[in-house]
Amino acid sequence: MILGVSPEIITSLAKSWEQNVHKIRSMYGILQAQYSNHPDCLLFGPGQRSTIGPFLWLLCFLLISLSLSPTAPKIILQLVEKNVATKYVGEAFVDDTGLGTNAMIPIAQALSHNEANRDYTPLVTNLQTLAQEWERLLFSTGGL
Repeated sequence: MILGVSPEIITSLAKSWEQNVHKIRSMYGILQAQYSNHPDCLLFGPGQRSTIGPFLWLLCFLLISLSLSPTAPKIILQLVEKNVATKYVGEAFVDDTGLGTNAMIPIAQALSHNEANRDYTPLVTNLQTLAQEWERLLFSTGGL
């Protein structure tokens, strides 16, 4: 099982993608020219307006998120009156992803109205670490 999806469904999806023939629709109609996946010219995504595109990106996003190291920086939101917290790395819509992190900054510094007293170095370092790890995992999927 991959994220709760059976191997048979994944195989069916992969075979359909490998054998799919694409045509281009323009304002003049559907062009006669067509293209498909080929070992010499692999297609690494469903393309714009594909109905399966958002689903495939969700699977990719989840796999990348679950593959991040346990020490990868995350956004931590905690309720003030309860000992309840949630951690996440960001949000995604189709293939647009926003990553984030928050650093543990001393309260006095965070509340300071004097910009010169604030040190953003931990925050910048954490965000850079997260972005580099995300980029390596995204690259391993064929993404840029």
